Amino acid sequence: MLSQLAVLAVLFASGDCFRASTDLKDQECQESQTNPEYFSELRSNAFITECSKKDVCLLMRQLDAYFYARALKGELVDYGKPPGGRFLASGNCKRPLNSKKLVPVTTKEECQKILSKHTKKKMKVIHSTKYPAGCIMDFVTKRGRFNKADTNVDAGVKYIRVGKSRISAQRKKTDVRQYCYDDYSLDEAAASYYSPYKLKASMAGRPEMSTSCSFGMMAGLSRVGLTDSPCASILVGEQGTKAKNVLIEQITNHWCPGIWHEAMDKGATCSADRFPSWAKHGFVQDEDEEGIVERAEYLVRGIGGETKEDLMDSRTAKMGLPEGVCENIEDELFDGILSGKGDEAPDFFRDAMVK
Repeated sequence: MLSQLAVLAVLFASGDCFRASTDLKDQECQESQTNPEYFSELRSNAFITECSKKDVCLLMRQLDAYFYARALKGELVDYGKPPGGRFLASGNCKRPLNSKKLVPVTTKEECQKILSKHTKKKMKVIHSTKYPAGCIMDFVTKRGRFNKADTNVDAGVKYIRVGKSRISAQRKKTDVRQYCYDDYSLDEAAASYYSPYKLKASMAGRPEMSTSCSFGMMAGLSRVGLTDSPCASILVGEQGTKAKNVLIEQITNHWCPGIWHEAMDKGATCSADRFPSWAKHGFVQDEDEEGIVERAEYLVRGIGGETKEDLMDSRTAKMGLPEGVCENIEDELFDGILSGKGDEAPDFFRDAMVK
């Protein structure tokens, strides 16, 4: 009995006990939980009520989740105006004839605004598998429709037979075009992999250079009301205060890189591949001179584009901080660090030079 306890004590001291129960080194990173209440609940369950190393760890995870949520919505880049839109004369929004990624109009209200600029005729709401999805207009009759059916029908000129008799029937020309917006969103696989808040393998030895250590982005979460983090509240405080300056230095040089190092040492990181098993990736089968390949769906009928296999070979897996890792990080309270500093607010840019 004593020998078994001794073995357990050695395992615990070396960290192997932690690895045995939460060995996440080869575990796949799962889809990010993007709801702010999720992180508030984690803080509550871990009794995090003041700024600490664990609090910063949760901020690092939430930055990754916030990027993922914005990427799915196409909100990573602010162009200062709504996405551009146009009527397609051929192809459709899901599979355009060029390399642009597009998305159809999804509401009848938006369609009404678009059509009002091109025709005075009343818009009709339909549900038909014969027309392109979303906002469409026949440029011959100037009649606009909002099609609620989710179809892959192409826009273009068609000649429709009018009349029941095959002999005397006439053919009527239609030129139905589909309105599409530029789509800046990423699919689930890309939104997860391309997050700058995951750690590249090449940065494993210098995680302090990672975007996940950005105190400015952590403060940003508080400014937009997405976190109740005590540390983030300090970071949005008045510029030049002792608490804020000390916390910036602590996060950048100690806590953030320390969290990555501790997680890696304990085998508690997760692996973020370019194409996670749980994620939608927007690639479809395409045939070329080499046979069947998978390309980005919106490129299949366009310029071709990089195949899924090529992307898998050229994109090295990143590291992430999975669920449960922050709760097991060795904690340190900010108040204890702050009280050990002098009364003067440190100036970390005092010796900086502009050339």
